Amino acid sequence: MIPRRLALLIAGMALAACATPSGSSASWFKGNTHCHTLWDNGDALPEIVADGYRSRGYQFLVLSDHNEKNALTGREKWIDLPDPGLPEALARRFGPGWLRLRDAEGRRQIRLKTYEELRTFFDESGRFLLIPGQEIDDRIQGKLLHHNTINCGRILPAPGGGSIREAMARAIASVESEGAAALIHLNHPNLGWAVSAEDLAAVERERFFEVYSGHPASKIAGDGAHPGTERMWDLVLAARLRAPGGRLLYGVATDDAHDYHGKGVSPPGRGWIMVRAPALDASALVRAMDAGDFYASTGVTVQDLRADAHGLAVRVAAEATIRFIGTRTGGEAGVVLREVKGTEAAYAFTGDELYVRAVVLSDRPQPDPTFAGDLQKAWIQPVRGPAAAR
Repeated sequence: MIPRRLALLIAGMALAACATPSGSSASWFKGNTHCHTLWDNGDALPEIVADGYRSRGYQFLVLSDHNEKNALTGREKWIDLPDPGLPEALARRFGPGWLRLRDAEGRRQIRLKTYEELRTFFDESGRFLLIPGQEIDDRIQGKLLHHNTINCGRILPAPGGGSIREAMARAIASVESEGAAALIHLNHPNLGWAVSAEDLAAVERERFFEVYSGHPASKIAGDGAHPGTERMWDLVLAARLRAPGGRLLYGVATDDAHDYHGKGVSPPGRGWIMVRAPALDASALVRAMDAGDFYASTGVTVQDLRADAHGLAVRVAAEATIRFIGTRTGGEAGVVLREVKGTEAAYAFTGDELYVRAVVLSDRPQPDPTFAGDLQKAWIQPVRGPAAAR
């Protein structure tokens, strides 16, 4: 016999399945918040990057080059022409007036497009949106500390600090001062083992982090001495929610793409987020993420999510293993609470959970894996449990 709480969750999911798209007040939007261009250390022009993501079916994109090496500065920047055939190819794709070329000291150069120029060309209501952003590149005690801004309309300086935790808090404060429509997430905490689970737990205003990064240097799987990013997530959630007022931590998946021409280790298309929002609008997307109404993916499509006082329910497009993970009062951090093979599943709170999140694991390998055995997955954001300290 199905417990009453679980039956209520499953019934709610079935009701949602019957709803027509036209009756829905929100839609799922696919986006990537972390990638690089020739403004910085990427290997493609920003228009090639944006056009590539748009052609892959992405609906929003943040070009997140580091600090002042960013189209958002609006400054004029010229680079040596990377390929003699590029002007003709760009003229065919974007029009004959797209390029500005010059000769400087015997070298043919091309002027990089600014964010405003790119936005004017690429933004299309309801179909594609460029969102201003930056990777804040900070160096603390010999370690790289990187954060991504989303919908922050200006370049923020690296704040520095006497410790990793102090620098984390300063970066977050700098974005919070920009207004409610801006967001920040911690990038690749395991890059150089810069940010520990203890650091993340201590800086509670850090509410978003990369649970998945498509760049192999991110070391998302960890090693013998360091936990992987998914394990870090559970350690942080358990530590935070055992204390009064502890805040949830949400996980994003990104590409951290640098390589767009079939060479290199970090191509586009490995990881993304799906945000459920009423419109393809930067403020609406940020508000939805702030509420945890999104999931991270490397290939799994989630059709619906439901969370309420009873628990968490998930429905996916194709059969997969749906695993509910959480921490009980006094228990080990991040244990499997329930596992279902199928297209939908629910977890009903029993009363002693600090939080519950879900992972959907496909048996399909990543078409372009970051590491050996990299299967297509989706990460569902955690829900505060009844035992979490308020």
